[in-house]
Amino acid sequence: MTVAIVYYSRTGNTRFVAECVVEKTEGALIPLEEKGTRKGLWGFLKSGFQASLKRSSRLLGQPCERTASFDTLYLCSPIWAGNGNPAINAFLGEADLTGKKVVIVTLQTDPKHGGSDRVHAYLADRVVQCGGPIR
Repeated sequence: MTVAIVYYSRTGNTRFVAECVVEKTEGALIPLEEKGTRKGLWGFLKSGFQASLKRSSRLLGQPCERTASFDTLYLCSPIWAGNGNPAINAFLGEADLTGKKVVIVTLQTDPKHGGSDRVHAYLADRVVQCGGPIR
């Protein structure tokens, strides 16, 4: 079984969790990197706006191609504005997850995990649309 950990991290928190998953699974780390920047107040506001509308960003490299040879994918994503983020949306807009096991890992600042069930359901639906089952 080959494992890849696909993640997006604006501040480094999700990267930290993805690296912990790598240590446990001995998987490959595949970062989602966006064209453009999300720095500063404008970047923060733009990020929340795009997430609330479930928009996608433009990704650098070919992360979907890099995941093609793996059997299992961990998708690590922060929750922004009660939704997934534009980078994970972009990945799920292009990925072929047919025959792969997919595990969704989300992070958020709300200690009560408000809305996380809804976000997981949304991401799970996107994974199924890409041909993958959820584990």
